[in-house]
Amino acid sequence: MNWIRVARAGSVVAMGFAAACGGAPPATVNTATVTSPSPQPEPPEETVDPSAPTKPFLPPVAQPPGAEQSQVAEGTDKEHPVPRCGPADSYRYVATYKCADGTVPLQGDLRAASKVRSGNVGPNATGHIIDLYVVPCPGGDVKLFVDMYGCPETKQDLVLQRLEEAPDAQRPEEAPDAFTSLGPRVAERALHTRAHLAEATDLLALSP
Repeated sequence: MNWIRVARAGSVVAMGFAAACGGAPPATVNTATVTSPSPQPEPPEETVDPSAPTKPFLPPVAQPPGAEQSQVAEGTDKEHPVPRCGPADSYRYVATYKCADGTVPLQGDLRAASKVRSGNVGPNATGHIIDLYVVPCPGGDVKLFVDMYGCPETKQDLVLQRLEEAPDAQRPEEAPDAFTSLGPRVAERALHTRAHLAEATDLLALSP
């Protein structure tokens, strides 16, 4: 038996032929086909259609009124006074007050500060009698609201004054809220004014 090896692309076929009468037909042996993997399609490129409508820009939603407490500068009104410790400390603050343009019109003069006090505007929500000063700034007069009871010492003095006016009231150690529970009285305003007059008199006595 003769063998002829025939090579074809991608396969090898062995074929045998019979030399004589009535031989068996050729048989195919071990035919194998090798195929390479098909290429994967590339993803389409992202494109932007210039004619497509764009989403409008939405500004941030404003906070409703009262969502954030507004910060009120001290001294701008009766309910937000500048806390000081007595008349002299009040004058010291007013005398060194700096205007918006950076000038200090009273130049640290305590007597000048006592003279720009226009009086008191009565008690605020805390029960403190508030003083009003008008500082002559170059850009216009500036109103300053000052609380001379803004320290523990002057608060205690005011409590004792009120208790003297109402001897049947509880002592401070028995009633911590005695300071706010007793309402403002005419006599209390008189004492408040007297304290300022005494301080002003002392300042005049110290004048050259």
